[in-house]
Amino acid sequence: KRMGARELARKLNVNPGTVFRDLNSLNHAHLVKIVSEDGGRAYITDLDFLKQTVRRLVEYIESGE
Repeated sequence: KRMGARELARKLNVNPGTVFRDLNSLNHAHLVKIVSEDGGRAYITDLDFLKQTVRRLVEYIESGE
């Protein structure tokens, strides 16, 4: 579900600054994407990147290296 940082902070009952910092880190790691929504920013999981990363991790584990 797309969610703004403030909305997420309210739902989790945590400091909005912490949420902004953590979302920024997740964005840099390509685990979430920033999308435009109602003139502001919303965040959503980058599911394609996450699936690709998990596939690579499974391949690495199965290779026994």
